[in-house]
Amino acid sequence: MNIVHFGSNGWHARFDEAFTPQALYSVALTLARIYEAEKTRSTILVGYDTRSQSRMLAYVVAATMADQGFYVRVLNYAVTTPMISFMMSDSSYALGIMLSGADYAGTYGGVVLRARGGGLVAANIWSQLDGLVEQAIPDETQQLITALTNHEIALEDLDHTSNAPRQDVRSLYKKEILTFVKNMAPHGLYRPLTVVLDYMHGATSGIAAELFEALGCKVITTRQDTRDDFGGVHPCPIKPWTKHSYEVLRSVHADVAVIYDGDGMRFSLIDNEAQQVPLHLIAPCILDFLVRFCGERGRVVTTQASSVRICRLAERLNCETSIVPVGYARIADELTERDVLLASDEYAGICVPGFGIWRDGILGSLLVIRYLQMRNEALHTIIATMSSDLGNMDYIRKDLRLDPAKMQTFSTMLPGVNPASIAQKTPCAVSHADGLRLAFDDGSWIMLRPSRTQPTVRIYAEAPNLAERNELLRAAYALAQSKL
Repeated sequence: MNIVHFGSNGWHARFDEAFTPQALYSVALTLARIYEAEKTRSTILVGYDTRSQSRMLAYVVAATMADQGFYVRVLNYAVTTPMISFMMSDSSYALGIMLSGADYAGTYGGVVLRARGGGLVAANIWSQLDGLVEQAIPDETQQLITALTNHEIALEDLDHTSNAPRQDVRSLYKKEILTFVKNMAPHGLYRPLTVVLDYMHGATSGIAAELFEALGCKVITTRQDTRDDFGGVHPCPIKPWTKHSYEVLRSVHADVAVIYDGDGMRFSLIDNEAQQVPLHLIAPCILDFLVRFCGERGRVVTTQASSVRICRLAERLNCETSIVPVGYARIADELTERDVLLASDEYAGICVPGFGIWRDGILGSLLVIRYLQMRNEALHTIIATMSSDLGNMDYIRKDLRLDPAKMQTFSTMLPGVNPASIAQKTPCAVSHADGLRLAFDDGSWIMLRPSRTQPTVRIYAEAPNLAERNELLRAAYALAQSKL
């Protein structure tokens, strides 16, 4: 029997292994019990990404919830996860359920939950889903699933008596996000740009281009058709999956290429010289734009595994910085204070709370484009200058996989580890808040963090140059191995 492994970021697994209709039925049935009090007052919103199996499993979730007496709105087109968060700002919805494999390969499915306001659901909700065992789907529920799949029942029939709005989600989202971006810096000279948008066959297709054109950009789109196998790549906007993006940018001599992941939560950039923009310089670009060009003020939130460069820029711009343990749930806790200007995780997941309390790849990319337009400089030049100003740093993350017994040993030993020196460096700060993080006077640091979901140790290192970074990485590996 397959078991559900749910966390704050949802659950992801292979379709041909654990991510089965029976497992999703168990998840939906448990959610129906948790949200019992909302049954006659609110609607459950269900969305899905471009995977055909995601749509089918959305029908499983919707039919199960409807069979339990809930009003359910199932979207009849693929959307991004941020768009589900956006719709959850409407109080008519009690819960948003998104079926998406995110940036995993096409063989994977996933489900994430969004609460009212668009943020993550509380831990006391997803913890009740963790450890569920799949169960057989009753005949009456299966009949409803089959009827939905065969279009014998209209999706609208599942929520025909609810008060939830029926607006087109894509149109409403595009209108609101464009208004927000234009209002951030309504006055100025905006130079025209040629932009390549690489959708990687994901859910941002058909959404982003219109927004970039509204900002005065010439847009060339690529990989915009939907494919279950994502054209043989992972819909993850990093090397080696971005090779196609480089080729298109060179062929059209574009100013920048924007590459989105499968569900629109993240993006990456390739500059006009066909160089990948370091993910850790994306958030500094947006922060610089918000403060210097838009006159915004507020706190910056980032994680312990993020580059020191975002904190350096925040200090120069007189912005308070809060550094939290890894995991967006920790960032989300900070957003309740309502003084946050920008939040970013270690993988350039960008949140601008002025628009919404979720990570949004389309919003982040639009703000970068506005920044380029107002700087009137090539992206390659901007990144080179920023890197020099903030101090050149070389960042890396590697994983050390262990068997479960050794993983338990490592996790037990780590809180007591406090080395006096490592790689001939003496730590100036030691933190056990999220594994072990050692910081040094020159800004370099290493971190060893047990994964919360896998038998893996995450090892991070950042230093002013490649040689020093690699030396720290080797020392971190040796330290981890010595505790097994």
